[in-house]
Amino acid sequence: MTKESKKAIFIVQGEGRGHMSQAIAAAEQLRSNGVEIIKILLGCSSQREIPHYFESAVKTTIECFQSPNFIKDSSNKHLELSTTFKKNLSLSSTFLKSVKQIHLAILASKADFILNFYEPLCGLYAFRYRKHPPIYSFAHQYLVSHPEFPRPAGRSLEIGLMKLLNRISSFGSKRVYALSFAPYSPHPKQKIKICPPLIREQVKRLGPENKGFWLAYFVNSGYAEELKTWSDGNVGQEIHAFGDGYNASNRYNGDLSFHPLDADVFLKKMSQCDALISTAGFESICEAMYLGKRIFMVPIGGSVEQVCNALDAQKHYHDVQIGDSFTQLGILERVKVTSYPHSPLKKWEKQIEHVWKEIIEDQS
Repeated sequence: MTKESKKAIFIVQGEGRGHMSQAIAAAEQLRSNGVEIIKILLGCSSQREIPHYFESAVKTTIECFQSPNFIKDSSNKHLELSTTFKKNLSLSSTFLKSVKQIHLAILASKADFILNFYEPLCGLYAFRYRKHPPIYSFAHQYLVSHPEFPRPAGRSLEIGLMKLLNRISSFGSKRVYALSFAPYSPHPKQKIKICPPLIREQVKRLGPENKGFWLAYFVNSGYAEELKTWSDGNVGQEIHAFGDGYNASNRYNGDLSFHPLDADVFLKKMSQCDALISTAGFESICEAMYLGKRIFMVPIGGSVEQVCNALDAQKHYHDVQIGDSFTQLGILERVKVTSYPHSPLKKWEKQIEHVWKEIIEDQS
């Protein structure tokens, strides 16, 4: 690293919460290497609110731009891919304005490099404005093109669409980092590097224990009904559920409670829980793995990405169970194994420092 402080700007997909958590971790780790984070450009829509924990944790200016997002079905559980495509196509002119907004923000920032967290408009920006700072793209999704990565049978069209989105989001990137639960052999494409997950310092400081309750997390609120159904028929198992749509904590019955999303409270509960129950995202699963927790995953309907995440997690971590519904939580009771405090993910995560060194040395 040179003596002169380097400046970075982030472009972050706002769909879900995982990419924002990755941006928090990256900001912490780059700052510890002397990099200044100038601004975060966050993909937004009318369907999402910026979580308060993100605003306080990134410690820099956040500028929103209109970005594509998935449309859910009437149950607020499954993704409607055809509806999503039509809706986002109708907003093309809006997204072109966002691309110009991104360009002007990057020009004003005078950033030395850009970190992109799977925002497709970053790729369109790089296509439209060929002269730009070096872009480094991060996402678990980039692993799908690795020959060893598990893929569900019979869903080749959806896998192809996922690969297309990967190409769009990473267009113009100098290097692409495929975040992974565990090491893989080098990717056949030299541009794609296998990379450890980005874990927030707050998670690393937690001391895991087991207080016997289960922790549930889902962004799509429709899954709450499945959780209620299981809890009604299984008295005695305490569950704390976190998700969108709750303004205050409330108790559904003697065992099941729902809470609004609060990073501090959620992570404290994660450190104390016996198991995490969740849809099959990447970041929260990594955090549970880091803390050595048992995991029950239900991939969101219509999301082949989440099916891949679940299969990949189960491939590398023996405490992962996969279900089709949160009414199948009895599967968890068959496995009474936890790996904390010696989670195998901790050793792999330490390799992330090589990634920051590589990026910073590029700027020398």
